[in-house]
Amino acid sequence: MVLTNTDANNFYEALRNEIQDAYLRLPYRNYSQVFLQYMQADEKEKSSQYKAIRDSIALNPKTSLPLTAYAGEYEHSIYGKMNMTVEAGKLIMRFEHHKGRYGTLEPLGGNRFFCTYSDPLYGMKKLEFVTADNKVKSITVRVADFVEFTPYEFIKIK
Repeated sequence: MVLTNTDANNFYEALRNEIQDAYLRLPYRNYSQVFLQYMQADEKEKSSQYKAIRDSIALNPKTSLPLTAYAGEYEHSIYGKMNMTVEAGKLIMRFEHHKGRYGTLEPLGGNRFFCTYSDPLYGMKKLEFVTADNKVKSITVRVADFVEFTPYEFIKIK
């Protein structure tokens, strides 16, 4: 058994497997190398996906509504308030309970945006607004899965 106080760390997985194999008297397998290969393949795939997204953004896709329509104040009943502003042609979302942290949203077309969080821990995610009658109703916000699995729907209040 390997106990840790961390997530998403392949070292502990490799260590557990090596201990288990030794206990079962199985032939040595270099799990560090195995996990490194998995990580490198995953990074290559993520890099490819990121490049495709950046290429899409570079085409300046049209949003369903003007950027100013997405700006305003949003609220989640538990998470609190979030403010969305237009700055330098991008949407910036700031959360009431996370001072200094923000997300920069770039259009992917329609009501879809690519969000890059100021804190790399939160990652990058595709986010989508819900609209009706040419008005923004809400946005579902996500961050990196190992930080928080739960999506939060923020309702536009202003």
